Amino acid sequence: MKKSLFLLLMSLSIAITSCTDNDDSSSVVERNKRYDISLTRSQEEMVNGNVKFAFSLFDKVNDLETKETNWIVSPLSASIALGMTANGVDGNSLKQIQDALGFSGFQMDEINSYYNYLCDELMKVDNSSKFNFANSAWLDKKFSFYDSFVKTNKRMYGAEVTTLDLSKKTALDKINEWSAKKTENLIPVILDDLPDGTLFCLLNSLYFRAEWDSWFDESRTVNEVFTSANGKQSQVKMMKKEGIRLYSRNETFGLAEFAFGNNAFSMVVLLPNEGHTLEESLQKFTVDYWDEYQKNRMGKIADLIISFPRFEVKYEADLVEPMKGLGITDIFDSNKADFSKMTSSDIFINLLKQSSRIKVDEKGCEAAVSTIVSGMTGDPYAEKVEFNMNRPFAFLIKEESTGTILFMGKVTEL
Repeated sequence: MKKSLFLLLMSLSIAITSCTDNDDSSSVVERNKRYDISLTRSQEEMVNGNVKFAFSLFDKVNDLETKETNWIVSPLSASIALGMTANGVDGNSLKQIQDALGFSGFQMDEINSYYNYLCDELMKVDNSSKFNFANSAWLDKKFSFYDSFVKTNKRMYGAEVTTLDLSKKTALDKINEWSAKKTENLIPVILDDLPDGTLFCLLNSLYFRAEWDSWFDESRTVNEVFTSANGKQSQVKMMKKEGIRLYSRNETFGLAEFAFGNNAFSMVVLLPNEGHTLEESLQKFTVDYWDEYQKNRMGKIADLIISFPRFEVKYEADLVEPMKGLGITDIFDSNKADFSKMTSSDIFINLLKQSSRIKVDEKGCEAAVSTIVSGMTGDPYAEKVEFNMNRPFAFLIKEESTGTILFMGKVTEL
């Protein structure tokens, strides 16, 4: 299994144990009591399924990227956006989404309740950190959607529903403004343009900001060399710290955890051992390895002498091909998509895109993502007809609602 990025995973962990740093305690974040999320047996199964989806998504994105590319995606945001979409589909289209997200055997009401509960609870786990999510549905006013689809996304996902003319540029402006607002302006533009014929857009945005459980001392940050995967060397701002951390090591790589705030959230970093490449290490960093690590990591600690680069990554991901690789194919095919729970018309998904950004410095981490799913009707492979008015033609101007004709004429000479 393959992934990319020096930062492999920002883990939204539910139970991280506090570790002690040797740095000046004046920089230690004032902690509130950690709130742990309680899960039912079925919710645990869905979390486990979603973790498998996360690892699979990283695989597919990494397969499509060059090995020297920095990238970041949000499995949670992608799965929420697909969860909203799933309320409009049926048949094999629905089954493919459920299987890919790790929800085989669960009904849509269970899936909706899971996302509703999880997102609400994630906002409670650490009052010193900020985790917000928001959903929205943008529906073309010229098209008819079933009330049940709209109401379910309002009730279970808290979606803000707006009906407007998606063919106008003002619609795109409003969608981008919504993304900017919900991500603290980290994702100011989710789309540069809306494809002609777009009938709906479903959006999920997540925003995360947290301070380290103890800051890196900015006075200790120095310029040091970072060697990229292609061997190129560059000067970076390297943050320094020493402290006791959860740490696990095998013959290929080491895993270290860096806690935020009250330790409800943490960043997990995979660092290849000397003599091993990142891609080689990631081949062995499977979901099974992760599960085993999660079970046994407590008590595995080390006094780490840490050199951690400041970094910022912006990334836009077209998720259509990765999702097809995970088995979600029918919703992208106008001849197979079954959106019979959304509308009586034949529609398909023409766009599934995610924009993400993360910034890491001495104080902590700020990250945001917006995921958009849009659909249209018609056959994308319809016959192309050239309409070249290079000869005489007639025309008329009419009013839409009544059919009243205001002007008629012809042009025979220009």
